Amino acid sequence: MLWFAPERPAGVVEGNWVQTLPDRNWFAVLRFYSPLPAFFDKSWQPDEIEPRTERP
Repeated sequence: MLWFAPERPAGVVEGNWVQTLPDRNWFAVLRFYSPLPAFFDKSWQPDEIEPRTERP
């Protein structure tokens, strides 16, 4: 699980947290290296980012 927040949540490993700016919007960008045919024929799509309220 990957966490996006201005401050690292308690119990979250440093490598699983991406720091964001407080009160600012952000967006995610995915980069694929050597994607498989399922990406091009759209039979595979990434899941939506889901907000979570509980801590680990």
